[in-house]
Amino acid sequence: MHFTRPMNLDLRPLLLVGLLLIAGCETTRFATRLPPPTPTAEGALGPSDVVEIRVMQEPEISADYQIDASGNLGFPYVGTLRVAGMTSEGVAKALVTRLQDGGFFLAPNVIVLVKEFNSRQVYVLGSVRNPGSYTYTDGMGVIDAISAAGGVLDSGQPVKTTLTRKVDGVEYSVQVAVPAIVNGRQPDQPLAVGDIVFVPESPI
Repeated sequence: MHFTRPMNLDLRPLLLVGLLLIAGCETTRFATRLPPPTPTAEGALGPSDVVEIRVMQEPEISADYQIDASGNLGFPYVGTLRVAGMTSEGVAKALVTRLQDGGFFLAPNVIVLVKEFNSRQVYVLGSVRNPGSYTYTDGMGVIDAISAAGGVLDSGQPVKTTLTRKVDGVEYSVQVAVPAIVNGRQPDQPLAVGDIVFVPESPI
């Protein structure tokens, strides 16, 4: 079988601890506005993404494949191919080249379709109902992310929500007044892949 999903384990506690430890070990700059995210190719693939690879007239190797944690893809005849940062079209071209150069196929017709963008994640932590990682979608904002996490707990302090983004190795944080956004007094804060939304607990 070409595609094996990870076991259904609840890794959210480990995820949260890891993120908090990382945040505590790095210098965070507080700002009034976040810098734009590091540019990446539109549709770029990353670790844990799932792609469907079709080689015309070769059903034995046409299947779903998952990119490993190192950004590599294993494929029959080709072996390991570094695909992190590539688009699906780029992966298709690379597979065609490898299959031709290896003498396995004369003129292979390869199509690569993205099935799951698991590498495109944002993180919602703190006083929300379901803290953890969530798949980023284009146009996603802070309110969307908090809603995906089940909303703010009664013990939360949404007015002091923070949004953290890492750009070129430096973490930047801004405060986001969630109630003002909900009431229409401020626009929602757009997110980028890898952003961390943190809703603190109320001291009372």
